[in-house]
Amino acid sequence: MVHKYDTARAVRLLKQYQANLTSPEEQALKNSVGKVSSILGSQLFQALLDIQECYEVTLQLNTEQTVVKEDNRRDAWEPTVDVITCVPRTPTWITYHHESW
Repeated sequence: MVHKYDTARAVRLLKQYQANLTSPEEQALKNSVGKVSSILGSQLFQALLDIQECYEVTLQLNTEQTVVKEDNRRDAWEPTVDVITCVPRTPTWITYHHESW
């Protein structure tokens, strides 16, 4: 599982590495490293991490809620049909403007 703190650390390390690339021969690599760190730090990538985390939590909870039912003919594993809802956090870049009429 990828965690947000892992991503933040990767971005920090990439930016440090990018700062050390100073020679003209390294400019293409410097630009590429900058693009990767920008993508990893983007709000879209963070939202994708939120979705992945929600999915993994849902799978884990469904696995934990699986029950064994004894059948006269055989033992069967049947997952429960509970609905798990992940509530996304409000992105920091969204601001709400409430206008009074």
